[in-house]
Amino acid sequence: MVRAIAGVIVAYLVMAMVTVVAFFGLYAVVGVDGAFREGTYEPSPVWIACSVVIGVAAALLGGALCALIGRSKRAAQVLAALLLVFGLAYAAGSLKGPQEVVDRPADVPATEAMQNARTPAWMSVLNGLIGATGVMVGATMVLKRRSGSNSA
Repeated sequence: MVRAIAGVIVAYLVMAMVTVVAFFGLYAVVGVDGAFREGTYEPSPVWIACSVVIGVAAALLGGALCALIGRSKRAAQVLAALLLVFGLAYAAGSLKGPQEVVDRPADVPATEAMQNARTPAWMSVLNGLIGATGVMVGATMVLKRRSGSNSA
């Protein structure tokens, strides 16, 4: 039980760190004009596409790590459920009332951009689904490999 809980916590923290580092790196590469639509804080198509790739990679890593530490599919299922709930909660929060429209200046530091970014609700739902699915796929790959090596 302790291993499963540790697996969920460690995997979630690693996923969060990988995601943050990847997004800061992406922002450094594409810049403000690549991250947002012109004059707004709405994410650009390039940013959305890259965020899907980052989400898949982080989820696969998190699922694999969760399965390695937790040594069970149940630990990965808990992590997947948490990611799905967090994604839905974030989406629900972004649907509350109209968001204040903020014009984006030409040059914005990454921290200010993160504070003002306007993630569409559908993207939050998609992130939750990507996270949950990716975690289960990553965990399944590890658990299958582990069970295959035990039977040989």
